[in-house]
Amino acid sequence: MEGLYYFDGTILGRAFSHNGKLEGDVEAFRANGKPLAIDSFHNGVRVSRKFFKPTDSGATFFSHGKLQSLKDADVDWLLKKEQ
Repeated sequence: MEGLYYFDGTILGRAFSHNGKLEGDVEAFRANGKPLAIDSFHNGVRVSRKFFKPTDSGATFFSHGKLQSLKDADVDWLLKKEQ
């Protein structure tokens, strides 16, 4: 098991290699210690990836009779000038 650390000692990432090739889960963490991504490897080849989005800002808007979370595409739509 190999590990990388931020300057303050919190974990940045960890992985395991076998015969010089990645094997198992490769985990990456944010500076606050929360997971950023987990890639699964077999014999050095990535077989899956899971990316953890950061917590949203809590911005919401009312649309089609429902209160919805604000997404990146919604921001573009809201800022679009009428033509």
